[in-house]
Amino acid sequence: MKNSFFKKTFSFLLLVLISCNQNNQKTAQLYLQNCTICHSLDGSEKLGPSLNGIYGKKRELIDGSFVIADDKYLFNSIVDPNKDIVKGYSGSMNSFKDILSAEEIYSLIDFIKQY
Repeated sequence: MKNSFFKKTFSFLLLVLISCNQNNQKTAQLYLQNCTICHSLDGSEKLGPSLNGIYGKKRELIDGSFVIADDKYLFNSIVDPNKDIVKGYSGSMNSFKDILSAEEIYSLIDFIKQY
């Protein structure tokens, strides 16, 4: 009897978690499909800078100027990635302007804020 109750409760909770996280799952899939090749979430270096902990931080650009990695900067970096290149990187990222919608980009920005 306890086992049956546990299974039913677990199944219900699993369904709730899945439905609550559906948007986050879609965004994670967007990240995996479009970003993970060049950008890590764990701080490790790849072709592009890690996205771990960058939100709200000061970033030095190749021209010596600084920007804050806020919503506007991240959005612009996705649609016009060669405008403000982080120091130490080549600026080889392609624009996602015609690939991702504004809604998808803002969803990715919210996803990045979590790391």
